[in-house]
Amino acid sequence: MTDAAPCHLLVVDDDPSVLQLFAEIFTDAGYRVTTMPAAPSTAEVARLTPDLVVMDHRLHGESGWLAIRRLAADPTTAAIPAILCTADYGAVNRLLNEPSMTGVTPVRKPFDLDDLLTAVATALTSCPEGDDDARHGA
Repeated sequence: MTDAAPCHLLVVDDDPSVLQLFAEIFTDAGYRVTTMPAAPSTAEVARLTPDLVVMDHRLHGESGWLAIRRLAADPTTAAIPAILCTADYGAVNRLLNEPSMTGVTPVRKPFDLDDLLTAVATALTSCPEGDDDARHGA
């Protein structure tokens, strides 16, 4: 990994075990991780300044998709790319056909670790990538 500060990922999921899993995966890959158990407000995301939001689709309360659309509509958070994780393949297929899906990468659960890390690295364009050795299993 380079000497530059690691990319900051905001991970949102209402399942504590999934939050812990994502935190471990992304930390091991060299990213800085903040976790939240519910869809954050736009002000919270703007304050945290993540380089990428990784959000579950089926959250209690506001869905991940609606939260991502809300963040995309606000000028303070619109430039932050997002990954939407879900086991609901039908939702992913519907969302892929929406024009507002631009800039959002879907990741289907259960996910392949390499596919997840590739999706994260691809979505990140403005900061150094995570640890190449960790990402490639070295």
